[in-house]
Amino acid sequence: MARIFSDASTGNEIKTTIKHLKSNKASGPDNLPPENFKTYPHTVANILEPLLKKVWNSGQIPNEWKEGLIIKLPKKSDLTEYRNWRGITLRNTI
Repeated sequence: MARIFSDASTGNEIKTTIKHLKSNKASGPDNLPPENFKTYPHTVANILEPLLKKVWNSGQIPNEWKEGLIIKLPKKSDLTEYRNWRGITLRNTI
């Protein structure tokens, strides 16, 4: 049985979510930084709404949305020890 897209998940809700994205963050595998979304939230919401409705109603999340890019960052001075590194995962903005 197909799910029906929630009335709460409208273009206005998408625009509000876009406005709350943190700036100056690295982009993920999609190479789309949050600033790209925040520049034209109305246009982006109009583009995303049909896509999000399709995902919601089908119940199938695209595999690309589930993937992340793991980056190793140094923590301390002696980088020959594994404890002096930490990993972060960059995910798609959407």
